[in-house]
Amino acid sequence: MKLINCVFAISLMGLSQAALASMKVTVNGMVCSFCAQGIEKSLLKLDETKAVLVDLKNKVVVVEPKEGKTLNEKLIKEEITDSGYDVVRIETIPQTVAQFKEQMKGKKMSGNGMHDAKTPFFSSLLTLFASSSTLICCAIPALLVSLGAGAALASLVAVFPQIVWISENKEIIFLISTLLMVIGGIVQWRNRYAPCPVDPKLRQACLRTRKVSLSIYLISLGLLMIGGWFAFIQPLL
Repeated sequence: MKLINCVFAISLMGLSQAALASMKVTVNGMVCSFCAQGIEKSLLKLDETKAVLVDLKNKVVVVEPKEGKTLNEKLIKEEITDSGYDVVRIETIPQTVAQFKEQMKGKKMSGNGMHDAKTPFFSSLLTLFASSSTLICCAIPALLVSLGAGAALASLVAVFPQIVWISENKEIIFLISTLLMVIGGIVQWRNRYAPCPVDPKLRQACLRTRKVSLSIYLISLGLLMIGGWFAFIQPLL
């Protein structure tokens, strides 16, 4: 008896899900908000329609039925084609309009979340490159001289003569590096609470990238301070 009741309950659940199944329609020709409003208005006139979602970007129309009602595929197609649009495909989905919105929001976040995480990462690499040049112009030569390794410095300059030009233009180097550090800091600050993807693996990658980018930025800031010390403060002592 219990088995029969379970089977009966499952059958009722299946019928309920089938009755509440929405229709996802792929439509060509929708290009503006007026298109969306026209389609939504015409489909809401149908007795069995509870809610309508028009996604212009993905060229999709989702129609949700009222409880206990079943959508008529032929009527939906006629309403859309009579409005002047081409129906490419109609499929049934086990989702309400609200659930479909959440799904599309999650997909959008998956892309934008990783992009927001990569932006400060690449800006941190740029600041690291800029701050490293301050070591080349000032910190490394000063360190070699203080250690009595003038010969090593001469050999280094012979191999990389560009060091002389960088040292002669240290003010410009520090100005550019400082500007890049400020820009990098702004990017880090703006993206500190940026949303990560809802997918667990992508979310972990997003958070890991954010931590790495912050670490690189802090290292770059430290290198800039060290270079600034040897370039402008240490010679005055």
